[in-house]
Amino acid sequence: MAESDLQLDKTLTDSPHGASFAFYSGGVKHLLRTLWTNALDIIYPSVCVGCERVGELLCEHCIEAIEEPPPPPPLPSNLADFVAVGAHTTALRDALHALKYEGERRMGDVLGRLLAEKVVEKEWKIDIIIPVPLHSQRFAERGYNQANEIAKTLAIEIGGKLASDALDKVRATTSQVELSAVERQHNVEGAFKVAESYQQHLQDQTILLVDDVCTTGSTLMECAAALRDAGAATVYAATVTRAGSTSADSLSGKIS
Repeated sequence: MAESDLQLDKTLTDSPHGASFAFYSGGVKHLLRTLWTNALDIIYPSVCVGCERVGELLCEHCIEAIEEPPPPPPLPSNLADFVAVGAHTTALRDALHALKYEGERRMGDVLGRLLAEKVVEKEWKIDIIIPVPLHSQRFAERGYNQANEIAKTLAIEIGGKLASDALDKVRATTSQVELSAVERQHNVEGAFKVAESYQQHLQDQTILLVDDVCTTGSTLMECAAALRDAGAATVYAATVTRAGSTSADSLSGKIS
């Protein structure tokens, strides 16, 4: 994100605690960023990941065809509510693949806008937006955190306060893809903590936790537990896709 797209709260940034929040808003800065992206599209036309139409990374036709997400399993006590754009299928799944594995960071803008629409519909009162973090090893391999790419645009769309590094993933975990619900829970148990510099800033705050996909909810659950332990009053979760709809998702009332 270019500096022109954000403003930092100097009180927090310059404090000895080192916490930094980016305040995003629409208006001229967002318009300029959109114009720059459109200019690049003229030189290097985007191709839809769903149907290969030229002109957009995810065309309106494929967006309209997004399947409704499966209902979430019963929420644990540390998560107040959950929302997703759609099911982890077809074009939405392909869009996430492009963002995560093909280096298509612009897709974060597209998915962030779609997710923002769902969050606005919920009418949640959000104080801070926090993306689910990657472990430093995975971040070094990928070069960016896909959840943060989504969260940045979401924050712009809803005029929110983003804390990109408020959560740390303190240990590497096995890929969740082939794991069962119970294995996923054990895999991420204790893997996340709130960065020390943010501890005092989360007291009594309402947090929106952002990730790319929710399967069993084990990752969201662990992140929410860390945020609540740090004093957050309420934690909501929003993901681009919701995968799975089997009884195993319930995980004794817990919802990746």
